[in-house]
Amino acid sequence: PIEQVTRPFDMQIRRYNQSHADIPAFLERIRGVINEFPARFTVAEVGGPEPLAEMKAFTHDGKRLDSAYNFDFLYAPLAAFALTLALLPVCLAVIVGPTAAIRRETGRLGVRFMLACMGTRLRVRGLEYLPAEACIVISNHVSYFDGLVMTAALPRRFTFVVKDDAAAWPLVGLTLKRMGVEFVQRGNPRAAAKMTRMLIRRLGGGESFTIFAEGTFKPEPGLLPFKNGAFVIATRAGVPVVPAAIRGTRQLYGGYNRLPRWSPIEVELRPPLRAEDSEQAAIRLRDAARAEVLKICGEPDRQRAMAADSADAL
Repeated sequence: PIEQVTRPFDMQIRRYNQSHADIPAFLERIRGVINEFPARFTVAEVGGPEPLAEMKAFTHDGKRLDSAYNFDFLYAPLAAFALTLALLPVCLAVIVGPTAAIRRETGRLGVRFMLACMGTRLRVRGLEYLPAEACIVISNHVSYFDGLVMTAALPRRFTFVVKDDAAAWPLVGLTLKRMGVEFVQRGNPRAAAKMTRMLIRRLGGGESFTIFAEGTFKPEPGLLPFKNGAFVIATRAGVPVVPAAIRGTRQLYGGYNRLPRWSPIEVELRPPLRAEDSEQAAIRLRDAARAEVLKICGEPDRQRAMAADSADAL
C-alpha cells in the first residue's frame, strides 16, 4: 500500500500541470509507479515535466494534507485583490504615456509590479538569443496571463498580436491599443490579409512581435497545433522566429481556476530560426519552431493526441 511506501521515505511529489479536479486520477498513476518502484522519486524521473512547485503527503483517497492546500486557500482571494488594486494605476499610467516607447516600458514595469503584488516570481532565461534586428517570438499559450507575462519578460520593442475581442475589454482594451498591440479578426479573410501586410511593414520598420501561434488555449495541459499565419509573415518579412515557452501560468490562473493559485513563472527562449520566402519554407519553419517549444514547455503534445483520436474515429 502507498502508506507503507511513503512512511519510510520523505516523498516529495512535484506539482503536476493539471487542475485540482484532476489530482485523484493523477494520484492513481503515482500509486502504480510507487508500487513498482518503492523508492524516493520525483515526477520528473518518470517522465513528467520540470516542476514549478512541490506537493507533499497525500492520503490514500487522494486528498492533500500538505500546507500548500491551506496556502492556496488563503492566497487566492488575497492575490486577486492585490491584482485588482494594481491593475487600475498600471493601465492608467500606460494610457497617459506620451510616446509608444514610454507606454511599453511603463507596461513592462507595471506588470512586474503586479506580479510582485501577487507574490509571484518571474524568471526569464535565454534573452541572449533575441537578435538585435526585428523578429517574432513564438510562444505557447496556456492562460490569459500569458500576454502580461511576456510583456514583463521581453524588451519594450516587442508588442503583440491578439484576437480582436480583447479590444472591447474595459480599460484593458484601450491599454493594449496604446501599447501598439495589433488585433486580428480570425473569421475575416480580407481583414487578415490587411493585417498581414501591416505586420510585414511594421517588421520592416524594426518592430518586433510576440505571437501565440496556437491561437487559443484549452483548460487541459498540452501544446496545440500551431497556425500558419505567424510563419508566413516571418518568411515574407525575412525576419527570424524565436521559439519561447511559458511555464507556470496554467497553475497561476489557467484551467478552470476562477481565482489565482500561487506558482512561480518561467519564460525560456531558444535560438532563432530562419527560413527563405516560400510557402513550403513557412510550413517547415512552423514545424521546427513547434518542436523547440514542445521541448521546453513541459506539457504533452496534443497535436499527436488529436491526430491519434482522428485516426481512431476513422
